[in-house]
Amino acid sequence: MNTFSMLIYSFSKYLINYKTIKENNNRYLSPYYIRWLIDEDKKVIFFNNPKVACTSIMVSMFNCPEIPDRDSLVQTHLFNSKHNIKSLPKNLGEYYKFGFVRNPFARLVSFYENRYENNVLKTNAMNNLEPYLKHINSFEDMVIKISKIPNFMFDPHFAMQYPNFYRNGKCIVDFIGKFESIEEDYKPTQERFNFLPLPHFNKTQKTKKWQDYYTKKALNLVYKKYKKDIKLFGYEKDYKELLEYIKSK
Repeated sequence: MNTFSMLIYSFSKYLINYKTIKENNNRYLSPYYIRWLIDEDKKVIFFNNPKVACTSIMVSMFNCPEIPDRDSLVQTHLFNSKHNIKSLPKNLGEYYKFGFVRNPFARLVSFYENRYENNVLKTNAMNNLEPYLKHINSFEDMVIKISKIPNFMFDPHFAMQYPNFYRNGKCIVDFIGKFESIEEDYKPTQERFNFLPLPHFNKTQKTKKWQDYYTKKALNLVYKKYKKDIKLFGYEKDYKELLEYIKSK
């Protein structure tokens, strides 16, 4: 089956699984397959952004210090409870809303490592794209295939980040921090709402730097596909540094 046929097949599965809900031009709906976390008592909504310390923030918000790792968290009520929502409350202004973004280049490598090197990532959205993304030979190979997927079919783990925080060109959250400075950026929210300090889960030992996954071709494709994230969240400098790094190899 060629690339075009694979995409058509994946698209048909996507349409079968996708439930269209029209409500205020989707202002209150989650993009992709993302679900947000809400604390009704404290009037806080965490705009979950996959591959951006989501697990650590969940544990911090809901005071779960006994959870030792990500696998254990998946078994808890947090993923399937009243805290887990896919549409925002109508009285959105009454809530403090926050989230985090990550360098798009590093985030995509993290997805690749989890899904293809460690084989630990499986989502409903990936089920729709599985035939198309199943046989991947390298990071560049994955990037080439992802670059051809329509944005609205993206799995949340490699989707653009801005649709999670913006509606009709306007930011709908009160604070957007960065993964690269998460300890510092999260602290005011943590202290304001008396959340636990961020836990530090054990990370898999890496054999190479994330920058080493990139070729110039992969870099150009990622920049083109994620250009809005890169510009909107201030990662232009990271792009230029990565380009220089590749040239120096």
